[in-house]
Amino acid sequence: MKKLLLLVLCLAFSFATYSQIVKSSEKGTVRVGLQYAYDENRSSERIAFDQYSGYGADYDQPNYSVGLTLDYSITNRFMLLSGINYSDKSLTGTYYCAVCDFAIPPTPEVIELQFIEVPVIARYYLLRARLGIFGEAGIGNLFAISNEMDFKEENHIINGKIGGGIEYSFLDRYAAHLAVDYAQNLTRVFENADYEYNVLGIKLSLIVVL
Repeated sequence: MKKLLLLVLCLAFSFATYSQIVKSSEKGTVRVGLQYAYDENRSSERIAFDQYSGYGADYDQPNYSVGLTLDYSITNRFMLLSGINYSDKSLTGTYYCAVCDFAIPPTPEVIELQFIEVPVIARYYLLRARLGIFGEAGIGNLFAISNEMDFKEENHIINGKIGGGIEYSFLDRYAAHLAVDYAQNLTRVFENADYEYNVLGIKLSLIVVL
């Protein structure tokens, strides 16, 4: 009898969860949101001009992004996302040169790197109810707005992005989500230096239906 009661309660809970499709998940819905992401920079340890010189990189500076999101539900489970973010990817760099004779060894310096990012993301919900589970993939378009290095970064950098997370809908028109994504550069970051850029981000968002 206890097993039967437990089964009934589990079925009732499952039905309630799956049936709570709220307005924020309806087909054709347009939503805007605020987003903050803490980024763990896992990029190359060196930014190399050539085989002899460049910068040693230390990612001890706080990296983050903050901005606005915009999404549109193509179907109940499939969504397209974009927006605009300010993204800070500053680092500490130390110049090195294997063929140079330094009277005073180079000292670490803070290298400020800031971007405006416009992502284009496709998201698919494995579960679309009051509590949703999703995966997403797309690209990030980064436009440089600051560079204090001795070499020139590309004006437009494209990242590949993949991730996933959970979303909770409340008060019919609102939702919040927690997500993790991984970004890897698809184009060169700097014009005259080799550099592999990749970042693991943890994102928090608050969203409202228009």
